[in-house]
Amino acid sequence: MTKTTAIILTGLIVAGSFPLDAREGLADAVRACKKIENPASRLSCFDLLLSDMDVAPDVSKKQYSEDDFGARDIKKRAQAEDASKQQTLISGLIEVSRTRKDKYVFILENGQIWKQAQSDTGKLFIPKKLGTVKVVIKRGFLGSHRLMIEGKKRLIKVNRLR
Repeated sequence: MTKTTAIILTGLIVAGSFPLDAREGLADAVRACKKIENPASRLSCFDLLLSDMDVAPDVSKKQYSEDDFGARDIKKRAQAEDASKQQTLISGLIEVSRTRKDKYVFILENGQIWKQAQSDTGKLFIPKKLGTVKVVIKRGFLGSHRLMIEGKKRLIKVNRLR
């Protein structure tokens, strides 16, 4: 060990024994350790500096039991099941009209208004008596929605207006 390293280490030990402002004392000690050129000496300087500090994390605060292992997966599954219940809407159909661009507009019993998407070119068979007609709207991929007249197989893409 060189004389410079010995002097710096002695200075660190002496500086650590006096109460100083924690930030300034630590910053000065780190700067002194950084100036040491020999890697082994520099490491021992940092080790000496940190030996008095409590740097280990306190693991006693949060104890996990075996019962907690994988519990997050159960919560996610339950949330997914709740969300899947909200994937379908069934409502009576009050009125159906057509736009100038030949797209359907549906007014439902619950007050919602749905319009056929511009990208959809499908046609539906709409019964003349709407009083007993039910529509099923299902959530599709990436937030899209599909409407189907109950009892029919044809789906069209729709967007909610109101």
